[in-house]
Amino acid sequence: MGDVRELIPEFFYLPDFLLNSNHIQLGCMEDGTALGDVELPPWAKGDPQEFIRIHREALESDYVSSCLHLWIDLIFGYRQQGSAAVESVNTFHPYFYAQRGRQNAKDPMIKSTILGYISNFGQIPRQLFTKPHPPRSGSKKDGSSPSLPTPFFFKLDALKTSAQPFRGTATQLQRD
Repeated sequence: MGDVRELIPEFFYLPDFLLNSNHIQLGCMEDGTALGDVELPPWAKGDPQEFIRIHREALESDYVSSCLHLWIDLIFGYRQQGSAAVESVNTFHPYFYAQRGRQNAKDPMIKSTILGYISNFGQIPRQLFTKPHPPRSGSKKDGSSPSLPTPFFFKLDALKTSAQPFRGTATQLQRD
């Protein structure tokens, strides 16, 4: 119950992040087994693309769409702070809230501790809404959802690699 991390966007569109295709030395487990590719759950059948497809299917499901407003209320809305947050078991140490925490820390040791907490746990975003967020109208089943542009990850085979390397040149990357 103490781990409230959320999935990064790559879980919904980029199977490559699950593979250690550059054979980076990631260390080993206690039994000496070298770490490499992410071990996928059985339902992914060992296929990173299947893993991403199922994650995306779940994210885009009618169930998630019908509950999205509840998540917005917790993260950005009225259930982020105050009595509604307490009622929702959605409270955190004051250091984690964007508008509090660091500004009162004059002692360098306390400030360093706060920054350590934030870098390990994250920071609660600013509250954007003070009233319940409305549920999403329409669903895929009733055909009343508004027409939305096709997300880029539906056409992954049409994406082109960047002309600029992320870090260094190809020669430097091969040497690293």
